Amino acid sequence: ELIMDRLQHKNIRIVVDATKDLLTKVLPYKPFLIKPNNHELSEIFGRTLATKDDLVEAAKALQEKGAQHVLIYTRVLPLKAYS
Repeated sequence: ELIMDRLQHKNIRIVVDATKDLLTKVLPYKPFLIKPNNHELSEIFGRTLATKDDLVEAAKALQEKGAQHVLIYTRVLPLKAYS
């Protein structure tokens, strides 16, 4: 979070692969890409995200909070990228 704060005005694209608390804390810094997995997304949103529609909805919600692009890893469904 401190690193993103220092770099936010330097036109640097930042990729974040972090767990629930850190991931949600850095969203206001508008990271270029975040890479949560389906289990981390379930923790963030407090419910099981089992379908493609659930994952798309979660990705869009994270984009509304600041993420520019969301790459979701899941063993159940193929890897998905949302931008």
